[in-house]
Amino acid sequence: MALCAAATVLPGLSGAQPAAKAAAKPPARAAVAGAPGYRIERTPEWVKPVQPSSVATTAAAGTPGYRVTLMDAQTLLGQDGSEQAYTRTRAVITDSAGVQVLSKAEIYFNPAFQTVALHEAVVWRNGTRLDRLKGARIELLRREEGLERLTLTGVQTLLVLLNDVRLGDTVEVAYTVRGANPIYKGRYSDTFQLGFAAAVDELQLR
Repeated sequence: MALCAAATVLPGLSGAQPAAKAAAKPPARAAVAGAPGYRIERTPEWVKPVQPSSVATTAAAGTPGYRVTLMDAQTLLGQDGSEQAYTRTRAVITDSAGVQVLSKAEIYFNPAFQTVALHEAVVWRNGTRLDRLKGARIELLRREEGLERLTLTGVQTLLVLLNDVRLGDTVEVAYTVRGANPIYKGRYSDTFQLGFAAAVDELQLR
């Protein structure tokens, strides 16, 4: 499952900061040692939970072996010019070709001004929730896709490889990219993907 840009998911996939609540919340999970630029944390409080209404288990002909039941992209703009882009996808593997696609996630970000918080990497199998984030292989790939055009953007890829993903599984991945490009000086600009290689049953942009 390739995660494109800061708030978009899948391969070829506002408002002010809320006031803090009086009651103390449990601390976020500790950062995972490994590649710099990412942490493993709870889902942010500002994210509005969404449950997919679709339970489809088949995909149309010509699709890449999976069907997306939910694509959820939510962005928080702070009064101080800060940005947080939350992305969550939930997809069911409909044939063997989809196993290879959904057993990995690729998250693109610029470590010069952005960090990644991983929230979930879950496999649902026969109604049972299986946490795959704990045993995932996570690597930071230092590659410049625009190098052949003499363009250096600084964008890197955080690769998350999930273990034991099978035909018929539903795979759910959620993460947040935090940070705003200082070149915009507090202004906001982004691109949201609306067309995908696979069928998407439900898409939320908030």
